[in-house]
Order: sequence, then structure tokens, then C-alpha cells
Amino acid sequence: MFLSVETWKNFETLIKMVTPAVFSRNANDFQAIEDHSAHIRERYGVETRTVRNSVVPISSSGLRDMMPKRGGVGYIKDTNYSYIIKYRLYGAKPDWNWLRERAYIMLSSTRVEHVTACEAAALSLAKRWGVDPDDAREAAILHDITKKFGLDGHVRILEDHGDSVGSLNNAGEKLLHAKSGAALAKVVFGVSDEVADAIKWHTTGKAGMSALEKVIYLADYIEATRDFPGVEDLRRLAYENIDEAMIMGLEMTVQDVQARGIIPDEATIEALNDLKA
Repeated sequence: MFLSVETWKNFETLIKMVTPAVFSRNANDFQAIEDHSAHIRERYGVETRTVRNSVVPISSSGLRDMMPKRGGVGYIKDTNYSYIIKYRLYGAKPDWNWLRERAYIMLSSTRVEHVTACEAAALSLAKRWGVDPDDAREAAILHDITKKFGLDGHVRILEDHGDSVGSLNNAGEKLLHAKSGAALAKVVFGVSDEVADAIKWHTTGKAGMSALEKVIYLADYIEATRDFPGVEDLRRLAYENIDEAMIMGLEMTVQDVQARGIIPDEATIEALNDLKA
């Protein structure tokens, strides 16, 4: 821009008020800047400072093109990148490593292995059942981000973002992390409604589940670190018939909570009845 500075409005007034400090955008700009600085000095009596910066070969338009492809994170200050992702400006999608790093910080150390395995399972199931793999990965990475929050934390997030806590039985607090996680994923990471819903229903299920919601529910259930009676049968069924796998998983959940003296969540019963019908 310095090379065209003489075309600026009120240039001569401006140039006498300031000392231009000129950075290069390309490695071969230095000589052109030096030559133009000599011209400005001779014609207007103004000194220019040339900054010998390390040239980063990127433009704003180039960055905007990279954002929807999950690129550009290395060129932008993190606070700015976080803002861009939060509001999904320029159609931006988060860099996977950036998203994992921020999600993992919110987890207990023992939870990271589960989330990593859940991401792998979600991606595999998404490819099997024709679900957008990017949506599945985002939901899997973020599905437990409020898992370690206490009841007060879940309630505060839900009230702040207009979602209801609902009635709580003796399993209610454990289930709230799905609702609060969905709310926080939208506010902090700008996820779509579809991804947020997959997070919201990953513990209970619901009637009329989307394919993405089923994928995340099952990925959470059958990821590689899970070890319980029947898990191998459920893993096999998840790739053969996703609805039959959902029925099996929901029935196992109902049996498990009832055996512990807990009333199954209403959404779980509704999901099970819906799939059976």
C-alpha cells in the first residue's frame, strides 16, 4: 500500500504528520520500498522507516479461503481464531487439533482416552451409515466437555442459554452433562444445531433420532475402551443394522439403571418405543 500512498486522500497533510513504517508482504518488496522511500524523501522531505520483517506468504483472501477447510489457525492469534470459530465467520470450521486441545482441557485426565476412542468410532460409523463425517467428529470430540461439572455448573449453563433442567431423578445430574455440553458447544465452538442435538441426546436418546444422533449415541456406547457383557454383540450390530443396535443399546441401558434402583429417563423409554414401533 505504501507504493500507492501518493494516491491517498489528503496524502500531503498526512505524510507530514506521521513517519511511515513500512512492512513487506513479499520477499521481493524490499527494494521497491527502498526506492519509493527515496522518492518520498526527495519530493516531500519525509523520512520512512523500512521494517525488515519476516515475510509470511499469506493474504486475507487466502485465509478466508482456508477457513472452511479447517485451515488458517497458524496464521491468526488464538483469541481472534476462537472468535471466528465461535461465530463461524467466513464459513470457518475449526482445525481438528485446535478443537481437540480445547475440548481435552475441559475433561478429566481419565476422560480423554474415552473421547479419543469415541471420535474414532463416530467417524467409522458415520462412513458406514452415510453421515457427514465432519459433524460426527465435532460431536464426538465435544460430547463430554461438561462431564466433570457439578450440578450447579450444569444448571447455570442451561439457565444462561435458555434450556430447561427438567425433572431430576437420582440419575438426573449425571445425564445433565449432555444438555449443558450441547449448550456450551454452540456458544463456545459455534457448532450447528444438528451437532448440538447429537451431543444433547447422546446419553438418553429420544424419539425420532437423526442418523447423526444415532451414530454419536452408539459411538459413545461401543468405543474401543468400553468393556461390558454384550459389547461385542452391540459393536457388530452397529455396523449391520443401526436401528436394531439402538434398540439393543437402549434396552441394555434400561436394564442397567433399573438394576441399580434408578428410574429410566423418560426420553430413553420414548426412544425405545419409537424404534420398536
